[in-house]
Amino acid sequence: MRERTVVYQDDDYDVTITVRQASYSIGLKRSVMMAKQWKMVRTMEEGAVNPAIVWAILRTYPAVVNATVSIENGEDAKTKLELPTSYEELVELPEVLVAMWENAIYEANPAWVPKMKAEEDAEGEAKEPDSA
Repeated sequence: MRERTVVYQDDDYDVTITVRQASYSIGLKRSVMMAKQWKMVRTMEEGAVNPAIVWAILRTYPAVVNATVSIENGEDAKTKLELPTSYEELVELPEVLVAMWENAIYEANPAWVPKMKAEEDAEGEAKEPDSA
């Protein structure tokens, strides 16, 4: 199975994260987790949650939980990252680290890449999404 590795270092973290291509079983677990997370989001008070946090709850966290194979901390890491990573830990990590982690997951699992709606041009016609 396809794997990707993320290496991240800053003043607090020295971490190597390995993610994997999901089996069908792992994909099903992710889907079930996303459905459970959606139930949680629906019970939140309207306007109380930032859309970015909702994205993390529904998309990023289930992908991280289900695709991450290992986390290794370097000797000099002041802050250690462990499996399983909780949602609360994930949203407090440096944005760059989470973005790198998420990108590696999507490289290993291209079917998990969220589909974006086509944008409308000035005349109100839908444009094709970029294929890049």
